[in-house]
Amino acid sequence: MIKTQTKLITGYENGDTLDKEINSWINQHPDYYVYDIKFTHTATHDNNERDFYDDMQYFSALLLYKVAD
Repeated sequence: MIKTQTKLITGYENGDTLDKEINSWINQHPDYYVYDIKFTHTATHDNNERDFYDDMQYFSALLLYKVAD
């Protein structure tokens, strides 16, 4: 029986780091078939333009994959 499972990779402040983490996770699990990836991007703002660089951005990915029992 094949079951759909998910893996959430989150908490990164730039998309390049997230891409590397996704590829690393996929390479570490060659028996898994990742058939979809959902991406999200959120940012926090402190409403003070002088502190623009204090704003944080988070990129997340939800991987949907199948594993054979």
